[in-house]
Amino acid sequence: MILKAKPTKVLIITLALALFFCLFTASAFAGALSIPMVGPSAGGCTANYQQIFTTTFNDLSGWQHVNYVYFVINTTASGSSCFYGYYNQNTNKLYIKNDAGNAWLGGFAPGSNNLIENSYVKLNCAQTTVSGSGQTMFVNWAVTFKPPFVGTKNMYLYVRDDSNAYQPLTKRGTWTIPNHTPTIVSVIPNQGTSQPEQALTFTTIYLDTDTWINIKYVYFRISPSLTGLTNCFYGYYDQDNNKLYLRNDTNTAWLGGYTPGSNYTIENSYAKLDCSKTIVTGNSDTLSINWQIIPKTTFTGTKNLYLYVRDNNNAYQGWLQKGTWSIDNTDTTPPQITQLSPVDASRIYENASVVIKPTITDNNQSAVTYQFSVDGVVKQVWSSSATYNWVSPLAGAHTIKAEAKDEAGQSIKSAEVFILRKPMEVAN
Repeated sequence: MILKAKPTKVLIITLALALFFCLFTASAFAGALSIPMVGPSAGGCTANYQQIFTTTFNDLSGWQHVNYVYFVINTTASGSSCFYGYYNQNTNKLYIKNDAGNAWLGGFAPGSNNLIENSYVKLNCAQTTVSGSGQTMFVNWAVTFKPPFVGTKNMYLYVRDDSNAYQPLTKRGTWTIPNHTPTIVSVIPNQGTSQPEQALTFTTIYLDTDTWINIKYVYFRISPSLTGLTNCFYGYYDQDNNKLYLRNDTNTAWLGGYTPGSNYTIENSYAKLDCSKTIVTGNSDTLSINWQIIPKTTFTGTKNLYLYVRDNNNAYQGWLQKGTWSIDNTDTTPPQITQLSPVDASRIYENASVVIKPTITDNNQSAVTYQFSVDGVVKQVWSSSATYNWVSPLAGAHTIKAEAKDEAGQSIKSAEVFILRKPMEVAN
């Protein structure tokens, strides 16, 4: 007797065999590539030193079957602000990613006389070599780390072959480029006196031998002491985002978040920061910030000038007192009358309505009062009114005088004017 399998059973067996075949094929397909290696897998070097890293990739189908590989040195397996190397064997070209990690730079052959670089690393193509033997491909990467690229980094490898089998980015080691602590240089000016509402420019200078790009953020504080951060000027510049901030009165939040040079003013109850006139410059290892600050009338007395700096690897120096400043609301300069209207030698007809008006300069906030005289006779005693309405008398020469004063003193300006008779009207 011959037994025949039922159609359903045959279908199940067929599907099982197909599934087994797929799984077996996928397993063999993935197994064609082993996890790549890097040597040295641990250690470190100083910035500006060229280090050779040897990466090893194995493909059971032969090393010529490798399509392309990645070699990443960064704190994470991301592509920005780091070394992200790419070798395409099919085109025999080398690349690295740009600072933002959104474009490839280069496209040169190993051994060619080319450098590929971003702001953080350089790849020397002339000393980068590729070779293979049997199932193994070797890539020797000649990498130089620039000063901004410091700290402990991870090393990641990736490989894909011509059949699109691949090993994902896998951490295979660590590498350390020593970081140097940033330092506070100075604030200019570091002492002096000013009035409330008077605009001040302070230049704060910070140094990082790993270049100024490595500075993450800085603080500049004007306050009586370091105990308590309320009721003061407490400025913050975030270099990574190129933004300016000012702490609020109660030290609970940052105000602002504007670009230096932008048309914004950030203020609390004690001071204002004029972003439009606040300038940031970086050169080599030095970061300089010109802060345009306007203390308010509520912010008087002797203050200390404190600075703080932190870099991208969280090394920091601060707070350091680098000077003192006094904001004094005592008026020491009297108002100055720069011009008097009518001007000297003016010609005016009889019975004309004339406004006597002085123009003053006064750098202080004290109240100014005015007094006006004609021919030595006081016409308006000291008053807040800055003008006097005078009806010109009979023809002749007359002397007008204006006086302005505040708590610091007074100034006087006189003018001689000539009153003329009106021309006779001729009857028709």
